[in-house]
Amino acid sequence: MHEERLIRDLVAKVNDLAERSDGVTIVRARIWIGALSHLTGAVLRDRWPDAAAGTPAAFVELDVRTSSDPSDPRAQDVVLTSVDLRDARAPTDARPVPGPSGGTGGGGR
Repeated sequence: MHEERLIRDLVAKVNDLAERSDGVTIVRARIWIGALSHLTGAVLRDRWPDAAAGTPAAFVELDVRTSSDPSDPRAQDVVLTSVDLRDARAPTDARPVPGPSGGTGGGGR
């Protein structure tokens, strides 16, 4: 399927950038989808986890923009426009995700 190929190509581009970015983690990929592309943002988001499984791209947040202009010269294209990076050696401000009761999970009362 043509959509699958487009997604695999995007995953490969992100992974290639990750491999060439020593000590840097890709945290977000911005993707532009042309108005006449065979791929939609919903399909990309839905199939990305399977296509990227086991690779650095599996941890990348997608920021997908879809054009509504069929006259754009790139209307049939899917373009990786940019990525956001984080130095893997730098401290992170990541915190546990709160559980439903506002705590951080775990057991007990």
